[in-house]
Amino acid sequence: MVQWEGTEAGVQASLWQALDEVLDPELDQSIVRLGFVEAVLLEGSCVEVTLRLPTFWCAPNFVFMMAEDIRRALLQVEGVQEVRVRIADHFASEAIEAAIREGRSFEAAFPGETTGSLDELRQWFQRKGYLRRQFALLKALRAAGFSPPEICAMRLADLLKSEGKWWARRADGTLVRIESEEAISRYLKRRQELGLDGRPESPLMLDMDGNPIPLESFEDYLRRSRTTLLNLSANASLCQALLASRKGGAP
Repeated sequence: MVQWEGTEAGVQASLWQALDEVLDPELDQSIVRLGFVEAVLLEGSCVEVTLRLPTFWCAPNFVFMMAEDIRRALLQVEGVQEVRVRIADHFASEAIEAAIREGRSFEAAFPGETTGSLDELRQWFQRKGYLRRQFALLKALRAAGFSPPEICAMRLADLLKSEGKWWARRADGTLVRIESEEAISRYLKRRQELGLDGRPESPLMLDMDGNPIPLESFEDYLRRSRTTLLNLSANASLCQALLASRKGGAP
């Protein structure tokens, strides 16, 4: 639970919103909703965020990415000029905190101990999360009554937002309300982040390489996406249970 101290309501909302956009790279979920943010303090133009992660041995590259993203996100909030990230009870907290504070890379924080780059790892997790978001959108479309042939034929322009609500257009031009608005917005955002075709005439459903999903492969693609979702959900549940255990409470 986030503890807001010394902040006014408007600043609180801005900081909360910014942190809610920071994701656990593996789970593709908000660090706020996962319960990783333990405290947020504002002193003048400096924000200090304390993270408590599920285990003492959480992978340092994952932790570094979250800490780096926190700093970047909060520096976008008006009035914030400095961000300090504290990592509670983690074996590499000192090295990560110092690197984030000084603007050094992960490789510089752990010289001789890393292979590959965080950019490559981040992109791999983005692609993995893309499948999860796509499956959530597929599920929302199926719940709204769209058949596999209709979904495979849909274009980006067939998703329309009006007065804060999302609609999907059928082949005959009729509009159907899509209840899961978050599924649409998260899918479109990740699709843009991956640089996939964003033209209105582009197929709505693309694989991670930007290829349309043919109808004959749709069910198989759906099964593989469901497997990815189940794995990620299981990991998220485990992380939350471990975190609750660390805090001495129930998940």
